Amino acid sequence: MIQADLDDAASLAAAFAGAHIIYAMTDFWQSMSAEIETEQGKRIVNAAENVAQLEHFVWASLPDGKALSQGQFSNIFHWQSKADVAKYMRDSKPALWSKTIEILFPNYMENCVTNAPVYFPVKVGCRLSCCGALRDADFEASTRMGRTCVLSSFQARRLCPTPPSQTLASW
Repeated sequence: MIQADLDDAASLAAAFAGAHIIYAMTDFWQSMSAEIETEQGKRIVNAAENVAQLEHFVWASLPDGKALSQGQFSNIFHWQSKADVAKYMRDSKPALWSKTIEILFPNYMENCVTNAPVYFPVKVGCRLSCCGALRDADFEASTRMGRTCVLSSFQARRLCPTPPSQTLASW
């Protein structure tokens, strides 16, 4: 196994040199930034494109939440950044895309339970203030991402039996 830094294009090129198959995956949760994850993914794609003997590029992706929800859920950052990298490949790297196997992994229930405030999507324009059922660290993480809580009205009702001061329209 060869180590590379997703923030260093030269280290990716060195790691990919001579490869016939590349399996690539980014990690939104490491930086909690869709912009950083997208840039890392594009860096991987750009480095992989230059590997002459590459036969298969396996990209660990997630669906385009904006497209699937017709724009209702645009803040599924950990999905969207991976989908944006796949779109970048399809649109600007057709030779690499023709060698690409896109794997869509399912959601892990553990993420839903341990990271609910930052994991679940929220409809555009909806805001829900957190109640005591959520940990302060989760609230702070979701606030850093420009959201208060990202819970569906069903999940909010389960966690917050008394409606909070600001609720989803469908409460």
